[in-house]
Amino acid sequence: RKGGHATRPRHISTLGELENALNERNWDLLLSAYKIDDLTALDALELLAHSGHDIPCIVIGDHVDEEQVIDVLIAGGKDLIPRGETRRLLLAVRRELHNLDTRRSRRKWKRRFREVQRRYEDLLESAPDAIAYVIDGMHINVNPEYLRIFGFEEVDELEGLPMMDLVAPGDQVRFKEFIRLLIKQEHEGVQSIEVTGLNADGSQFDVKMGFSEAHFDGEDCFQVVAQSGQPSAELEAKLHLASQRDQLTELYNHGFFLEALEEAVSDAAEEDQRGVLFFIELDDFGKLCQELGSAASDRLICDIAAVVDEHYAHYGDKATLARFADFTFTALVKERDPALARANAEILRGAVEHHIAEIDDRSVAVTCSIGVAPLNENLAGPEEALNNASSTCRKLRLEGGNAVALFEPKVARKKKADDTTSLVNEIKVALSQNRLTLLFQPVVSLHGETEEVYEIFLRVNGESGQPLPTAQVFRVAEEAGIVTELDAWVVENALTSLAARRKAGYDTRFFIKLSDQAIMDEQMLLNINKHLNANELHGENVVVELSETAATTQLKYARAFAHGLKQIQCGAALDHFGSGLDSFKLLNHLEVDYLKIDGSYIRGLVENQEHQAAVRSIHDTAQAMGKLTIATSVEDANSLAILWISGVNFAQGDYVQEASEEMTYDFSSTD
Repeated sequence: RKGGHATRPRHISTLGELENALNERNWDLLLSAYKIDDLTALDALELLAHSGHDIPCIVIGDHVDEEQVIDVLIAGGKDLIPRGETRRLLLAVRRELHNLDTRRSRRKWKRRFREVQRRYEDLLESAPDAIAYVIDGMHINVNPEYLRIFGFEEVDELEGLPMMDLVAPGDQVRFKEFIRLLIKQEHEGVQSIEVTGLNADGSQFDVKMGFSEAHFDGEDCFQVVAQSGQPSAELEAKLHLASQRDQLTELYNHGFFLEALEEAVSDAAEEDQRGVLFFIELDDFGKLCQELGSAASDRLICDIAAVVDEHYAHYGDKATLARFADFTFTALVKERDPALARANAEILRGAVEHHIAEIDDRSVAVTCSIGVAPLNENLAGPEEALNNASSTCRKLRLEGGNAVALFEPKVARKKKADDTTSLVNEIKVALSQNRLTLLFQPVVSLHGETEEVYEIFLRVNGESGQPLPTAQVFRVAEEAGIVTELDAWVVENALTSLAARRKAGYDTRFFIKLSDQAIMDEQMLLNINKHLNANELHGENVVVELSETAATTQLKYARAFAHGLKQIQCGAALDHFGSGLDSFKLLNHLEVDYLKIDGSYIRGLVENQEHQAAVRSIHDTAQAMGKLTIATSVEDANSLAILWISGVNFAQGDYVQEASEEMTYDFSSTD
């Protein structure tokens, strides 16, 4: 309790009492003495294992030796701690409770996914409309009605079949051009084309195909609704409306809200139509879901959604409300006064707190935390607005929840125009006079591998010979449209340097850090491949880094760029991993080999238990996905020890070695 944990303990003195307690309710933790009378911790662990319950057990002993520790770990215990080491015990309890919460959340999401998948399959099978899902013009799934109108009997006959094969030869050129424009996203919303369809028996018929963006098995794709005979404008309208709505609450969905937010941020910047973003998250809802079950939790979400919807109804068309995630709502309101918006959020918080939901003859009360972020001309984009509101909300929840806070920016964003112009000129002169230098920082294995790995950084030197500030260089160069020239210089010189290093007998690999614009540069992959060939290098010796922010905001380009790297056998790394709202979701779309954990988790790691748990969670999930992890910004030996225990694969930072112009690190050292 003194460590900040609410407890409802029960003292057990026999195995029979333990068995009864396990059957009565779900427990979060078992603290066991190594031996009390005839009851031993090993006996308790054996009973716990047979029960099938996921309950971490920490054992406390009077005289702890190595053999006892090994026995406890083999039996399934999480730790054996000497009696009296209260601080260590508290840390172990926090660790195991966090890990338990993570496991429970993972199981919940798996159940929810299976349930949603089942609902989707039932809806698709019973739909009266002919529906197919298509990626790159190829069928990946169809429903029975789609099979029927095209004369097929089995799904297997269509899976992997190009849509072009279902169009009569006379319309194929026009259909191909339609698909090309669709993939280039030159259309918005549901787009339709009328063609002559080709039946499996060779007969022809008129068909209208409506295309809309969708997701299938985590992949971006197109949903196709095919209508033979007279087209239905009503069907198209229903399809378009359904694509904007959350199926459970009938509020707007995640995708629609992101589009609305992007437009609102643009309006705030260009038309001075300021607004406010509300990020509303239910407190401790995960634990409540475990108690209620999936179906009852859904009904509770609908009940709270009605409360939130009623609150924003008085704004009329000035408000856009969405179910953004499982137990998260977001709202956009055209309101210029942030203080007034905060007061309004406080009213909503109170309404949720005092609302009693009746779920299956049970009265349920919940609370919420609300982060409020103004939309103004200083925002770089919708991602920044969302991060401002969500981080404010997250901080409230960490402090106990059931509160409202207004986002408070820490730094000013405006820079003087003349300073920017001066810096642009210095960069251009540095390029023309070749006053650019590569810096090398070692990326060191924490588990004994001795391969020589360096990350490449760029230093641009000013006229005085002093380096220009790197972050400002790339930001200003991007604004001035010359950042691709810097990227091209880095690629050419890095690969030339790598070739020389390998010819000198070193087994070296380079991580190359480029600008965020590199993924949108059509020449970048060609440039990398050209210099690989010119220097007789294999792509496997090169890893190119993509920032998480760029990948999130430009997912289409990032996905194509990462795929292109694979084509030339180069590796890919996702930098600043963990800095976004849903980092692992990106990995459903990106082929990357390494996750570079954001430095905000590593700095101060020794003192921050939550960051330690986050690092372990990132690594464990990455390992399950077959990806390697790299900790950046390592500051001290104690942090290295924690990273090693957490299983992280590599580390880099000034403590290991500062970036320098020479590659001097001894990778064979075991110190």
